[in-house]
Amino acid sequence: MSRVPCPIDGCDLPARSGLMCGACQAELSRALDGVPEVLGDLDVTLSRQTSRMGRGGGGNSTPLPYDRRASEAGYVLRSTLVGWVRVLQEARPEEWPDNTAQAMARWLSQRLERLVRHPAAPEAHGEIVTAVRAAQRAVDRIPERQFAGRCPGCGNALYAKPGASRVQCRDCDGDAVDVQTQRDTMLSAIADQLLPAVQAADVLTRLAAPLPADTVRHWARKGRLIEHGKDAAGHPLYRVSDVRDLLVEKLAREQQAREKRDARQVQRAS
Repeated sequence: MSRVPCPIDGCDLPARSGLMCGACQAELSRALDGVPEVLGDLDVTLSRQTSRMGRGGGGNSTPLPYDRRASEAGYVLRSTLVGWVRVLQEARPEEWPDNTAQAMARWLSQRLERLVRHPAAPEAHGEIVTAVRAAQRAVDRIPERQFAGRCPGCGNALYAKPGASRVQCRDCDGDAVDVQTQRDTMLSAIADQLLPAVQAADVLTRLAAPLPADTVRHWARKGRLIEHGKDAAGHPLYRVSDVRDLLVEKLAREQQAREKRDARQVQRAS
């Protein structure tokens, strides 16, 4: 086995045949392969393309609480991919991929051996993996202020700081409203709406508890979540109430685990 250390920062595994180690190469490969999905999630977040989808396939819908601050992450990711396509093209020109981030990621993935053998491979690994992770965080990010429904007095949107129990409308002299009551009302109103994983996770993160989109997809892969068709972009759709129920179960298990851990700590201390 090679004793040459992997050139990737923070990795202490041996390099593979003078290149980065197998684990870091696999990490780079996963990042490139994950670009289409994460960009699709960013597009959904930015466009709100299903925010007017009817409940259970028909009727009017309740508007969903989103912010639109994912464009920067998408821009950085695309710029990173363009840059590394250009680096490989300068070393050995080939036919250029289509002018989309998805096509560039696929092009790089198909030339992974060229990329990891390039003298700047450590920089490629760091920039691409970091850009993909940043885009994923932009999708799953917990908002600085959380949507708390509409003001009963003037109808304007209310936004509360995380953990706040009540919120006062800044635009009228109406009474402060209970944040949890508002959120429970909104969850009930959208319970039957069908949403892709990223929007279902975003809604529940804002109205209930933090929930990554990957967790929703994991539940679907395990058969715990039923798919109800697909949206116009081909994303599987899930009923909000089904996702909420699984989140409640998850939170209950985590609470039980914390209580057991705390009890063991008390026993060891006594």
